[in-house]
Amino acid sequence: MPTRRRPRLRAHPLPGSTRSPVSRFLDITRPLGPATAVFPGDPPVSLSLALDPQRGDPARVSQLVTGTHAGTHVDAPCHLPGLTGGVDALPLDALIGPVLVVQAGRAKVSAADVARIPRGAPRRILFRGAPIVLPAAARALARRGLLLVGTDGLSIDPVEDPGLPAHAVLLAAGVVILEALDLSRAAPGRYELAALPLLLPGCDGAPARAVLWRSGKRRPARRVTTSRRAGQRGGGTSR
Repeated sequence: MPTRRRPRLRAHPLPGSTRSPVSRFLDITRPLGPATAVFPGDPPVSLSLALDPQRGDPARVSQLVTGTHAGTHVDAPCHLPGLTGGVDALPLDALIGPVLVVQAGRAKVSAADVARIPRGAPRRILFRGAPIVLPAAARALARRGLLLVGTDGLSIDPVEDPGLPAHAVLLAAGVVILEALDLSRAAPGRYELAALPLLLPGCDGAPARAVLWRSGKRRPARRVTTSRRAGQRGGGTSR
């Protein structure tokens, strides 16, 4: 009996990218460099040559100067005053495992939107569409026992709110925050996620490389959205 080949997730490279056009893995990391957009007030990214063979040096060595929340990055609890724990203390099982990509149906995710996320959803959720997560929604996500909440926006909080209320709720509850993803090629649905930050002991955040892939146990494809038309109400989560 002929062996059935598992369909591959097709990933189309961004302009100027050297990524393979066809891969089982979908890179959802934004490039980190001088053109990287940063949260207002954060330091810009610079990349320069510290050593150059053309200047007589034995090898090429670049120097990267960046804030810890530039590009695709993970937030640690000590990002906010009153909370402790750096990126080195984040549990790996929060950063690796099943994840649900959800298309935001509006600019702000509310508690009612969270309730529409299907029952049995993974304990990691990525919001597509750069929505703001309202504080009530953050509390609802924490109550569901989530391990990680991510977004393709620069922040889950509005730029004009220096209190970062959604950050405060989630980080205090031990939920990892993953921001500035590139979910443009990730259709809503279930995936496996690996998002590993640089090991910066005691640091408030760190750039991360984030990747999605489909697991061997395929479920029927389903578009997942916070829109009211999603139909099935949620509540529980799976690991």
